[in-house]
Amino acid sequence: MIRKLEQEPMLAARVTVEDGLCLLLDVDDIDRFLQFNQLQDGGAQLRQKRQVLLEGLAASLQLVDPLAKNGHTDELAQKDDNLSFYG
Repeated sequence: MIRKLEQEPMLAARVTVEDGLCLLLDVDDIDRFLQFNQLQDGGAQLRQKRQVLLEGLAASLQLVDPLAKNGHTDELAQKDDNLSFYG
């Protein structure tokens, strides 16, 4: 019998955590690469990729960036039970 992921909350949580750990390992790899290598562009592309990975992780965990500079508060940021993301 095949069940949807929504019907298996513990499995869904595990998948979310494992995906998050993979993203964090990718970010760590980028950080280490930038630390020990000199790139012609100063690592701009890798830094951008790092930022995209962190933003994707924050979005998947529904984290709110309290330092967002977009000037508006979205519906997610108005809830009291959200975690804050510091990137």
